[in-house]
Amino acid sequence: MERTATNPMSATEPTPLASATAPTTTVRRSESIAKLATAVTKAVAELKNPSKDSINPYYNSKYADLATVRDAVLPVLARHDLAVLQLPCELDSAAALTTLLTHTSGEWVETTIKLRPVRNDPQGVGSALTYARRYALQSIAGVAAEDDDDGNAAGRREREKGAEANSRKPASESPALAGTYTQQLSRCRTQAEYTALCKRIKEDIAAKRLTNGDREALIAAARETATRFPQEPAANGVSNSH
Repeated sequence: MERTATNPMSATEPTPLASATAPTTTVRRSESIAKLATAVTKAVAELKNPSKDSINPYYNSKYADLATVRDAVLPVLARHDLAVLQLPCELDSAAALTTLLTHTSGEWVETTIKLRPVRNDPQGVGSALTYARRYALQSIAGVAAEDDDDGNAAGRREREKGAEANSRKPASESPALAGTYTQQLSRCRTQAEYTALCKRIKEDIAAKRLTNGDREALIAAARETATRFPQEPAANGVSNSH
């Protein structure tokens, strides 16, 4: 007999993930979740917060990356007949992520969140997808994977945005973009790759998608990278940006 899903806003859904492309609500579940709930209760009693082995230099905070969260969460869930599937999809014609928590009984709960990549290209979407996977997994497992500063960092970013409205992009996006560029600079292997990356950074600075602080940090990173390519003026694509 085919399982149906309970949805307070619409008719029943046939199977998990079947409506991931255009759900009427972003949280859905099977008709019964009694066995799943029992298993989750037992798993939560064993789950521990993952080790915070990564550092966010922009917020001076520590966090657990996706691989660390998976290593801490998935084996415990599996011991209680639970599994998590995370699939890219679309929501309102935008890239999204559906996270499904399923039990061997066939019961399930899933949620879909819309991605908001800084750049609407494969690399930007991929970065946003990894970020969303990490937060969705730790949320569905009920673990904490980053430092808790009681919202102080978020409040500080809002104050800074108000004080420098003409030179700052939204604070929730700038650090992620700058961090991505810093990593890409460190991985440049050819002069052409370095030049193209500096051009993209320059465009984002001009479009105010990067802050003045990000610009200075990226100039330093670009100069360091440029030492590997003597024919290329150091940070040429970055330092000339205003």
